[in-house]
Amino acid sequence: MRAEEIDTQLEIAVSPEDDVEVRRLSITNRSSRLREIEITSYVEVALAPPGDDLAHPAFGKLFLETECHPETSSLLCGRRKRSPDEPGAWAIHVMSMEGRSQSAIEWETDRARFLAAGAGPTIRSHSMAGR
Repeated sequence: MRAEEIDTQLEIAVSPEDDVEVRRLSITNRSSRLREIEITSYVEVALAPPGDDLAHPAFGKLFLETECHPETSSLLCGRRKRSPDEPGAWAIHVMSMEGRSQSAIEWETDRARFLAAGAGPTIRSHSMAGR
């Protein structure tokens, strides 16, 4: 897709064997002007069987804990066990980029705060400048 001389391409790969999805967003500035681009990535994690999440979405989210790892530009999300025999469940959201970043990655895991900030529908922006 091209808009205002900026090309974007989103590639998505899903593993048939594991619960893994990888997305790659490529952005190319085709103009001669220096541009600043802010990217927002958003995810709502359930870490529960679909039926459980549909039946009680707010309740299920009470058991989620997140941990930011700035050194790896990642956010780890785990589900607290409700019983000792319940298996653990984890999700990780990682941002990687080629080129240089003009600012630090910002993370917001509180949905209400994210929406209140006017950013729209919780992992949040990364700005970079360049061509």
